[in-house]
Amino acid sequence: SYSVTGVQTCALPISRRVGRAGGTADCGGGEAAEPERDRTAAKEAEREARRRVKVLLAHNSTYFPGHGGGDKSNRLLMEALAGRGHEVRVFTRTERFGEADQARYLAELDRRGRAYQFDAGAGEVRFELGGVDVRVLAARPELRAAFQRHIDEFDPDIIVTSTDDPGQLLFDLAVKAPRARVVHLVRATIAVPFGPDSSGANERKKELLRRADGVVCVSRYVAGYVRQWARSEEHTSELQSPNTIS
Repeated sequence: SYSVTGVQTCALPISRRVGRAGGTADCGGGEAAEPERDRTAAKEAEREARRRVKVLLAHNSTYFPGHGGGDKSNRLLMEALAGRGHEVRVFTRTERFGEADQARYLAELDRRGRAYQFDAGAGEVRFELGGVDVRVLAARPELRAAFQRHIDEFDPDIIVTSTDDPGQLLFDLAVKAPRARVVHLVRATIAVPFGPDSSGANERKKELLRRADGVVCVSRYVAGYVRQWARSEEHTSELQSPNTIS
């Protein structure tokens, strides 16, 4: 597994589906290459390319500027993955939709000196932040249709979802992606659809959540809660150390 900001993140065997052009994605390590291959820069570059994966974050909240802990944590994680050489795209949204809210959002980006492009046809704002390609749906409320377009266009190897989308509006589209593996981040037991801490227990949503290829939790307690109440053992793990941001 590889470490991102001190956190062991590769908790599932992603190489089964994320190989591109006949290769396999490698989270670091693996068998040593043959000596002849190691001697050539071209072969080394090929091996590096195989280790890179395309990651799409489904973020049904504000990403930047972000005010919640989950927003900031997701941003740290995506920027760390981009720093490792992975191709990372974030699909996110403004707090509300409409022309007035779009104008306020663009004014805020201007105030912060953040360069951006606006796609009037898609109703999206695009900019780069920390090596991450950020796509913000602002003018239109067609959240699910816009996210599906990004799945189709970007063709990610991994889709990251989280409990910041408690209604699973984006998660159920993610698990239908034909090739991508889905990693779900659980930060709060109140936001999952099962168990005594849940604010909205729902058997259908619980079963849907079990379709994730991996579940990563912020603590040992949260991981134990998921294992107990969702009966999800095989692909559930806790972060080894918490991400924080001031």
